Amino acid sequence: KLLDIGCGEKPYKKVFIDVGSYIGIDFPDYSRSKGVNGEKPDLFFDKNYKKSLLLPFNDNSFDTIVSFQVLEHHSNPELAFQEIARVVKKGGNIIISAPFTWSLHEVPRDYFRFTEYGLRKLFDRNHCTVLKVVKEGSIFSTITVLLMDYLIEIANKNKALYIFALFFYPFILFFSYLCILLDKMFRSQTVFFNYVFLAEKK
Repeated sequence: KLLDIGCGEKPYKKVFIDVGSYIGIDFPDYSRSKGVNGEKPDLFFDKNYKKSLLLPFNDNSFDTIVSFQVLEHHSNPELAFQEIARVVKKGGNIIISAPFTWSLHEVPRDYFRFTEYGLRKLFDRNHCTVLKVVKEGSIFSTITVLLMDYLIEIANKNKALYIFALFFYPFILFFSYLCILLDKMFRSQTVFFNYVFLAEKK
């Protein structure tokens, strides 16, 4: 039994093909991704959630909890971890991804960036053992992600800048594919754009 917190259009559901039950929860105005032919959340947070920040589930309800690119939008990450640890079963798995280096997005609901050590503290304080940490990207892909976001920002200002951004877009897109090779050649342990954590509740 798996819970996807902040599931959006559930783009990762197809990854967990072996679970018996996949439940996605999000806000009614959940983020929709262009080009993603996804599904609606199974459940929605009610009006009280924004005040209490408590998940509407009993203790030890799920074998696995996943939450992808959500934690930076939570106003209280400490409480978010407490709630995740509360509703996952003992011995259950938790998979969380969160940005390390990323531009502002979904403003004004963009509150935090995380380091490995800060996330480890949150897991540890909630009686969870970190099993694996994956650092996504490296120096070149991080630069490309930031450049692409900046290009989108200036393209939205006016028509002239939109044409300017459109001209440079193919070059940055080509460079982004080249980064797959460059990141392997010039691996960095301190410059990257995202984390994925796998943990287990004690």
